[in-house]
Amino acid sequence: MAVNKVVLGSETLLDLTGDTVTKDTLLKGQTAHNAAGEQIEGEYTPPGVFAGASAETAGTSGLVPPPAAGDEKKYLCGDGSWATPEAQTTIKICRW
Repeated sequence: MAVNKVVLGSETLLDLTGDTVTKDTLLKGQTAHNAAGEQIEGEYTPPGVFAGASAETAGTSGLVPPPAAGDEKKYLCGDGSWATPEAQTTIKICRW
């Protein structure tokens, strides 16, 4: 039987009833107790890091590297680097 709230006298010592942790939000391999007091094991795997493509290999999806301070006018290239556009660069915007 799972316990999700412990009260001693009038003092609440433990209250999991408002917890929002689920298997899907808990990091894979970690254990915790959900709002019902049941022990759960996490299944969430965070996304990996973006890897840029090269002439020989495809890139991988993931979190992109953050631009440095002062790079607000740069764009992310397919190889994973941040680059400054040429002065006469035309960018075509497609609407989906």
